Amino acid sequence: MRPTATYRLQLTPAFGFDAAAALVPYLARLGISHLYLSPILKARVGSQHGYDVTDATQINPELGGSEGFDRLCETMAANGLEILLDIVPNHMAASPENAWWWSVLENGQSSEFASFFDIAWYESASGGSLDRKVLLPILGNHYGIVLEALELRVEIDERGFTVVYYDNRMPLDPTTYRLLLEQRYGLLKDRLASDAVALQAYEGLIELSDTMPDRFTTDAPAIQRRREETGLLKQRMWEIYAANDIVRTFVDENLALINGRVGEPTSVDILDRVLSDQAYRLSYWRVASTEINYRRFFDIADLVSMRIEDEDVFAARHAQLRSMARAGQVAALRVDHIDGLYDPGQYLERLDAVMRAALAERGEPGAESYVLVEKILASGEDLPAEWPVAGTTGYDFLNLVNALFVDRNAEQKLDAAFRRVSGVDESFAEIVYRQKRRVMADLFSGDVRSLVVWLDRLTAWDRHGRDLGQRELGQALTEMIARFPIYRTYSTPAGVRDEDRDRIDQVIDDAIQHRPELRRALRFIRRVLLLESAGALETGPDDERLPFVLRVQQFTSPVMAKGYEDTSLYIFNRLIALNDVGGAPDVVGIEPDAFHAAIAGRAERWPATMNATSTHDTKRSEDVRARIVVISELVDEWAAHVDRWREANRHLRREVDGAMAPDGNTEYLLYQTLIGSWPFDDANLPDYPGRIRQYLEKACREAKQHTSWIDRNVAWEDAVATFIDAILASGNRAFLDDFRSFQRRVAWFGSLNSLSQLALKATAPGVADFYQGSELWDLSLVDPDNRRPVDFDHRIALLDRLPFTDVSRLLANWQDGSIKLFVTQRLATFRRQRRDLFDGGVYIPLEVVGPRREHVVAFARRADDAWSLTIVSRLVATLSRTAGLDEAALPVGAAAWG
Repeated sequence: MRPTATYRLQLTPAFGFDAAAALVPYLARLGISHLYLSPILKARVGSQHGYDVTDATQINPELGGSEGFDRLCETMAANGLEILLDIVPNHMAASPENAWWWSVLENGQSSEFASFFDIAWYESASGGSLDRKVLLPILGNHYGIVLEALELRVEIDERGFTVVYYDNRMPLDPTTYRLLLEQRYGLLKDRLASDAVALQAYEGLIELSDTMPDRFTTDAPAIQRRREETGLLKQRMWEIYAANDIVRTFVDENLALINGRVGEPTSVDILDRVLSDQAYRLSYWRVASTEINYRRFFDIADLVSMRIEDEDVFAARHAQLRSMARAGQVAALRVDHIDGLYDPGQYLERLDAVMRAALAERGEPGAESYVLVEKILASGEDLPAEWPVAGTTGYDFLNLVNALFVDRNAEQKLDAAFRRVSGVDESFAEIVYRQKRRVMADLFSGDVRSLVVWLDRLTAWDRHGRDLGQRELGQALTEMIARFPIYRTYSTPAGVRDEDRDRIDQVIDDAIQHRPELRRALRFIRRVLLLESAGALETGPDDERLPFVLRVQQFTSPVMAKGYEDTSLYIFNRLIALNDVGGAPDVVGIEPDAFHAAIAGRAERWPATMNATSTHDTKRSEDVRARIVVISELVDEWAAHVDRWREANRHLRREVDGAMAPDGNTEYLLYQTLIGSWPFDDANLPDYPGRIRQYLEKACREAKQHTSWIDRNVAWEDAVATFIDAILASGNRAFLDDFRSFQRRVAWFGSLNSLSQLALKATAPGVADFYQGSELWDLSLVDPDNRRPVDFDHRIALLDRLPFTDVSRLLANWQDGSIKLFVTQRLATFRRQRRDLFDGGVYIPLEVVGPRREHVVAFARRADDAWSLTIVSRLVATLSRTAGLDEAALPVGAAAWG
């Protein structure tokens, strides 16, 4: 059944299934229909999010395991709720906790799971360092330095021989065990002279290691033999090691010698040889961007991407989901990172079939599945109409409703204030272009190089491309991707969609205009991307154009994510409420007519899509954004305050390596962040500087202007942290008195914005989503700040009191958030009671007349004779000023509206 209202919970080892079950009665009273759970499959030990899955066949025992999940499902059924589950098909943890990944590291291409992961198994005639190996960029320094520093060591346990590097443990190829077992073998023969049985058993280990099929075999019987003999070798080796004191002492001595001695580089020669013979190559972590040969989740090397397009991989990856759906435990799905998949449409068709089959088995044949995709839509972009999904996870709604509360008339003044303080003179488009090029060079240069080599091969199919060199192709490909306006296109074996053809034409034309010297290469790339021929040879079985296009589509997505979302949105700090996931900070606000048009379009095409305002991925919560947008209405005052604050705090800045810390742009970001997130209750102030330090450290690293994740400038970061502590110190009255006076005014208007956007979310076409804790004021920043524990006991107590509390009292005490809880509970409950209105009711924009019409958004929902009417205020600070109202009063009555 389609949800009416969802409530997102972030499950952790400290907040698992039983804790979630305890909340179900509260959520039912709140009006929630579906509990929206973060991923629940087994993840890395201690995982705080669940996206680092280690076992796709098991429910996470740290959350309570299958028994705990069953209890949760029983509780939910008893309260009339269902589950919307977040699933992660794109990647898994590249971790020794992942048995599939462990098998690949141990067996290379002969692993039964080698085809599960998106690995480029390079074959080198010269036996290069990545010849049929996986690169593991986990070392803190260059391999030789780490090896000779004795930071790598071989150990033995029931899993066999493993190599250990701090918290990382990797298996050794069983065929290399003999290199360890043969050392000083003559000495062991002497020690076991009186124990022929033990000596024979030990010799059998060496022989088994020496004669089993190697890791390069792809012959099925040989692979099966290798698997069986590996298990036998490990079992026998552990048995004799555990049972025979002489053997155990001898092996331990050998390992001590092999693991080396301090100051003797030659003492690790054997270890070096052993490691060189593995199915992986250990490397310095900085090598990842240029050498890594498996597809990552963005640039995160410890998350390895799956080949989910393979039917066997799909089946294995979704076996647990299929079981839960058949049992009726999972009713709806959120698909994480759909743009990472090789063929998203194909994947969604298969997923839809799984969910429909489960519905049919439960006696609901023909029922539609409810699936949402995490998809960031650019301006003017829509989901592919053919996808069997209900819509997106709501970033598009978030940005749409957010823009409604921004004063469009303030753009020039906002721009002037930002550029004067920050010193940033580029347009946002120029920043995005430059940062996308930067991340391709710094984070994805190896991926670019691989695509260029592939593209170079394709020139053989095109007479007009045959003379293009790799240098020119690389420049053209980089230029095209840097200018690509969306995350990706969706070409398939069926061809190129018309909208994608138009975008490709547009971006190639744009690139040619800016780089005319690359015209020939760019036109060749256009032909490849459009699967067209111009004087080309007939395509044949070796034609690689379509696979190349599908791979490019996977690559443009992480470049956009890292260059746009995770860099540019931390640089262009004009009005940071607009700098959220999928946001367009260069577009300052929309008018109600544009809002209505967009919502009507959603109602027509995606009536069951999600209406989100805060998520686990948003850079700041709905209530923080609702405050910050008020700056657009008070822009003159804001600019004057910022000047005073900068002057009051100037002596607290300091110079680091020729740059002021913080610089103007960072300081401008900081003041907006303080305006948006300052606590209502002074009891929360002691922890506040730490939260801001953590946030700004992340923001500065993401911006990559003075420090970054891969090149930390510790001195600059420390100076910024010291600045934060100093300006927030209670004795800094010159700043704090002026700041808090202005912030209190913004907080009031922001709360009115929050209530308005809540009403819009809950009554507009789509499914209203509530992020954990956001039923009260939530002043969270980007993760991990927005994943802090929620005080549910407090919320339950407030909900218990609501029936006995007059609305006027809630308004008088608005700062405690009870008024938001009241509105949430009333609207979510109304939605659940009147599915006819909100599942299928038409959306009717209403014309507003009168002198204050620009401050009102109104629409109706209708289903037969049932109606609902939504009327909310906007730009209330401007309304209060122009109407001459007391700013602290509600904008009601003739004085406000004329």
